[in-house]
Amino acid sequence: MRRWYRSVVVAGLALALAPCIARAQDDPAKTADGNAMPATLGRTMSSPELAPSLPVTPEKLALVRQYLTEANALAALKALSALSYSQAEAQMTAATKRFTKPQQSMFMEAFAGSFNAAESKLEARIADEMETYYAARLTEDELRTVADFFGSGVGYKMLHDGQNLTPEDRQQAGSYMFNHPALLKFTKLNFDYMKGMQARRQASQAIFTADFTERFCQALAKDHLKMSTCSAPGLHQTPR
Repeated sequence: MRRWYRSVVVAGLALALAPCIARAQDDPAKTADGNAMPATLGRTMSSPELAPSLPVTPEKLALVRQYLTEANALAALKALSALSYSQAEAQMTAATKRFTKPQQSMFMEAFAGSFNAAESKLEARIADEMETYYAARLTEDELRTVADFFGSGVGYKMLHDGQNLTPEDRQQAGSYMFNHPALLKFTKLNFDYMKGMQARRQASQAIFTADFTERFCQALAKDHLKMSTCSAPGLHQTPR
């Protein structure tokens, strides 16, 4: 049910790794950076993960949010949440089909309200986590460089039409990265963030499950209904 978490991070953030693949070696003769870029990139990617040592300000959070919006990461988060809901709804419908129609209606109403509330809270938490991760490790000027790059020109094309990048586009992206340390730093942070995806996914799964279960069981208790995972008094019948 939480598979969307990995998808969101990959869809929204991994796109920024494109300059690594598109480094300025498509035509080394076109740039003096052609030989230096791989070594620079290698040193950057092998360095330790940056600690969250910088102040997190509203201005910096807004710049990260600008990138996440441009990369469609937040829209993908909502779309995949909707998919997660439809899958869980189908499971709940099957689990309650042996109840009477009024009971089914009460179960589904409790499920929908509880799931959507827990899901909205989780969406906000993940978005805040992503924004804070970068804001605590990049300066405002660095974030502005990243936002400007991905908001126009070849950076915009990388996010929205990456499959049609030309060799010239890749050359330009690689050259821009080499000449703007902020973008190299941002790419490194993306790499480190993705390395921690599994742990974040597991933590998010646990938080969502606990939140949803508490809300759901409380809603069922109000209607004197019961599921096996709840201790609320009520019906003896329990969906399996």
